[in-house]
Amino acid sequence: MASIDKHVRDCKFLLGKPYTKIHLWLDQYAKMFPIGMFNDYHRTFLHNSYGIGILEDTMDINTVIAAKIHIIRDWDDHVDLRKRYGDISNIKNVYNKAIIWFNNLMNMDVILYPDIIKGWGGKALVALAK
Repeated sequence: MASIDKHVRDCKFLLGKPYTKIHLWLDQYAKMFPIGMFNDYHRTFLHNSYGIGILEDTMDINTVIAAKIHIIRDWDDHVDLRKRYGDISNIKNVYNKAIIWFNNLMNMDVILYPDIIKGWGGKALVALAK
């Protein structure tokens, strides 16, 4: 998982501002579902069309672009956005690939997590991207 610092660096380079609040907003569920225990489960809440839709309805276009850059980074943490895409004009095409990945239920494995069951006192199925 990409750190907030990595998301901030990407946005500073591509947009000239860190957009730290947006990165924290997108990752807010990582506090409830720690990555060490639940892997990428926190991404199922806002790293998708639903999360972007909320931002499109409430924020300016650059904030939405910052969120899309965040999703791209989380989709492929190893890519160097600055070298590979160079500027903001290529972000839309790359984002479309990333959002399809996060939205596509065909790429999801349903896994039974004992820690969730214990914490919630019942059965819980969790879908994680392959």
